[in-house]
Amino acid sequence: MRKVRRVAIVGANKEGLELLPILLRDESTRVDLIVDPNREAMAFKLEELGYRFSSRYGIRLSSDLKDLERLKDIDVIVNASGDPSISSHLSAYRSRGVEILSPLSVKLLWGYSEGKVPSGQTAKERHTSLLNALSEILNAVKLTMDKKELLTLVLRLALDTTGADKGSLLLLGEDGRLRVEVAHGMEEEIIRKINIPLGEGIAGYVAKEGRPMIITGKPRDDRFRNLMERSDVRSAMCVPLKIEGKVIGVLNVSSSRSTHIFTSEDLEFLTRLAAFDAEIIQRSREFEDLKYTSLKFKAWREIEGVLRGDKPLEEKLSGLCGKLSGMIPGVVCSIYLVDEYSKRLHMRASSPGIWGGRGSYSIDVDRGINGWVAKERKKAFLVEREPPPDGARKCFLSIPLAADGNLLGVMEVQVVSQRGLLPYQEALLTEIAGPVAEAVREAIKDRKTYLQSTKLAVINEIGLDIVSVSDEKKLPTLIASSAAVIMDAGGSVLRLRENGGFRIRAVHGLEEEERRSIVSVEQEVSREVLRVRRPLTRVIDMPERQKKGGITSVLAWPVKVEDRIVGIVTLFDKVSEDTFAPAPFTEEDLEIFGRFMRYVEKALASLYLQKKVRELEGRPLYGKAFFERRVREELNRSKRYGRRFTILILYLPGGEEGFIEGLKGRIEGMVRGFDVVERIDRERLGILFPDSDEGALRVMDQIQRWMEQGMAVRYGYALYPDDGISFDTLMEKAMRPL
Repeated sequence: MRKVRRVAIVGANKEGLELLPILLRDESTRVDLIVDPNREAMAFKLEELGYRFSSRYGIRLSSDLKDLERLKDIDVIVNASGDPSISSHLSAYRSRGVEILSPLSVKLLWGYSEGKVPSGQTAKERHTSLLNALSEILNAVKLTMDKKELLTLVLRLALDTTGADKGSLLLLGEDGRLRVEVAHGMEEEIIRKINIPLGEGIAGYVAKEGRPMIITGKPRDDRFRNLMERSDVRSAMCVPLKIEGKVIGVLNVSSSRSTHIFTSEDLEFLTRLAAFDAEIIQRSREFEDLKYTSLKFKAWREIEGVLRGDKPLEEKLSGLCGKLSGMIPGVVCSIYLVDEYSKRLHMRASSPGIWGGRGSYSIDVDRGINGWVAKERKKAFLVEREPPPDGARKCFLSIPLAADGNLLGVMEVQVVSQRGLLPYQEALLTEIAGPVAEAVREAIKDRKTYLQSTKLAVINEIGLDIVSVSDEKKLPTLIASSAAVIMDAGGSVLRLRENGGFRIRAVHGLEEEERRSIVSVEQEVSREVLRVRRPLTRVIDMPERQKKGGITSVLAWPVKVEDRIVGIVTLFDKVSEDTFAPAPFTEEDLEIFGRFMRYVEKALASLYLQKKVRELEGRPLYGKAFFERRVREELNRSKRYGRRFTILILYLPGGEEGFIEGLKGRIEGMVRGFDVVERIDRERLGILFPDSDEGALRVMDQIQRWMEQGMAVRYGYALYPDDGISFDTLMEKAMRPL
């Protein structure tokens, strides 16, 4: 006895309700339910069409989609609503084996199936009538229907019109193997396993040769004998699907009834139907390409909007992950960036609600799937081999992020949804990897430039403070703390020459326990600096790190005064906000730190000279030798670092001793702490302005006002390098009063 198909109609519009005569006329079909949000309008339309629902129909009317859930053993849902949200809701029924058909499919399947055509027509006439109707209707809708529904429709028509009880439509993949697109009368588990190479079996042979084939009874060809002997198939047909002469798949039908034998007319019809089927596939592909191109264009605009702008990199990446999660159903996106120094992948952004904290998860570049992708710089796409019939598909995609030949990170996408990851979505994700990598590269570049310029500004500001300190107790602490802050170091140690050795005078950023643990490393590095007399950096590997106290990176710099090492600044464990582990100090760090150390050397030079002066017993009244020595030192330093300085000589002919000393005190109050004001003979004062001529201009302006008040003061000055580059030339120029 033929199974009764139970049907529900969603959408009580004219298109949906006009199906009732076709469905109710079929004794093997039963309409159980009609659902429409407007129940009263639905009843009115039904009455208008002449359907007064008596008990003989047994059709329920409802305005609640949940009534579909309460139906037992529903076979077909006809979607006539036209509402995208309802279509999305109904798609879940497919996984339960329920057919979701459009009104068009119902008209074709019920209107032209075997036994439902005008009487007196031959099979050939009936086939021709069916093909003409199918072509006319499908041309009218321009293939806006779901491709799978169209293919299912054509397969069902092939089965009904040929009297077959099983069938399948297989398409060739990029690997040259046939896989089932739609099937009828076959178990889902078997369908998933079908993977036929060209030339193998009936389907593979037809696909390779491009010619239709009909087999009845026991085939002569050994290649096909096993198929007929090991199954209940008594007759079978297989025809190729061709587009512009190229085979893209095959259409199979078979019958297990011993009384049913396919004829040449059946094969001719199936061949014509296959040609039509191939056209459907081609046009649906074109339609999907247009649809996906439109979706990709829209997605690109949104993604570009996220990546553009002045937001911090992590905000951009987090925005991108959130955007992708909203675009693709069931997606969780995460972005890992390579830490420049630890060479590990650190998670820097993820879909909203997934990631717990910045850098909280990391992996080695050569471990796991993401590690393999990073190492090989190749995409990895994993799909669940056999998803459960009623479950969601699971996919995992990992794409390397690289720019200018450098690996920057990995973008990971996980998908759990009914449709998995569609081809156009995979293509979109692959394409955006390039712009994401460029955004990361530009952000890293801009960040480095910003940090460098910021550090230089901080160095100049702190440097002026350092050279202004004359307290020998405060200066070491200021040097050690400033060095660590400027260079993003975890700790610092300053040693100064004292009593024939180098004694630790200041420590910054290290607890007592840490200080004891790094003593051996710090002493070893200090001895090396004294030996080579130049700055050095060092990276401690793991065994040595464990053995010597946990230090990862070290930078040590000798402090020189008059080419004599008077101190050593040592920095430990560079850790900036852009890294997750202690990093090695680079050549760029040495260049930046060198700028800071020039101020340190100048401050310590001044401090040592002041100390020497205090220690001199029987110091002479006049300091010509001291002043000239300071001028020579500044000349050498300025030549080495490309600096400027100014010499100003005040001439007070016949000046009294008390007056000259008083004037010296007034000028010392006007200049900076590291400027030199020294009496060079009975009638002259010498003033040295390192790194600037502003102080000289200020003093000269004051001298002009004193001269206007009748004070007997004259002056001369010399600028380096404008007025000369030798000591004698500069002093001679400055000693000539204006």
